[in-house]
Amino acid sequence: PRTIQQADALCKKSTIRIDRVILIQVKYGLCVERILNRRIDPITGNSYNLKFNQPPIPDDAELVNRLIRRDGDDDQQNIKVRLNYFHRNIGNILNYFKGRIFVVDGFNGVSDVAKALMRELMSPIVIQKIDAPKQQL
Repeated sequence: PRTIQQADALCKKSTIRIDRVILIQVKYGLCVERILNRRIDPITGNSYNLKFNQPPIPDDAELVNRLIRRDGDDDQQNIKVRLNYFHRNIGNILNYFKGRIFVVDGFNGVSDVAKALMRELMSPIVIQKIDAPKQQL
């Protein structure tokens, strides 16, 4: 979630239990570059990055020609506005999910980041038992 309202709405859904939140840390410039190079295949819904996660057959002119950008991904100023908004609000989000945050280094290649994500998702959750305060009679 990017806002407290989104986090709250997500947590209130009875079908979802959030036991961990993963924060992928990436430098600002790398975020901008990755967003600028992001493409989606409107037929399959597959996401690609022209630099980091290219289509499986880059010479396939039909596939390459149909790849599209998400709205706003083609304008560096829009991306900077979105990232600045994220940075202004991330502290509130992290506080909301305090104790459930796992950090992954996103500076590495796609496969290394994917492995780190899987490691965090598959690791057991340690739940600390907190005794209820004793009531005084």
